[in-house]
Amino acid sequence: MKFSKYKLRVPAKKFITDLIEAKVRLQPGNKLPNIKLINPDNKTLNIASIINKPTVISFWSSAIKSHFKNNHKRINELKLLYPNIEFISINVNANYNDVWKQMLRQYKFSTQNEYKFADASKAKKELGINYINKVILVDKNATIITSNANMFNIYFEEKLAFLK
Repeated sequence: MKFSKYKLRVPAKKFITDLIEAKVRLQPGNKLPNIKLINPDNKTLNIASIINKPTVISFWSSAIKSHFKNNHKRINELKLLYPNIEFISINVNANYNDVWKQMLRQYKFSTQNEYKFADASKAKKELGINYINKVILVDKNATIITSNANMFNIYFEEKLAFLK
């Protein structure tokens, strides 16, 4: 049997290589990559500039409304339980600026600590976002504590207890 037919296509190789590089970059103890975000006022900010206390960074897509709603409801619950931890939500879509803000208004979620990637494809590659439930925990200096948490996991609050 020839194995050549099982060779990965170049895009698949690149995808896997990018994920491995992101995993290395996002190891605990490393600084969060320099990612540009857009806030609800359309101002571009560096992600590290908005982190000044232990922070949970979650991601959502306007294409998956059930996750969007569940994600924001869970964050609101956690904010009450962990007032010393900041919670940031980032829309991962590369669509028009107003779509993500319209969704937040439609479902009556606050726009405080809500952002959108300035360059979604670059940011998703840098942060290794290959599934939407990914959550990154950082300390007050934007140093990574864990880069692959899931706030819907039953052990997630143990990670938050460690973070605070």
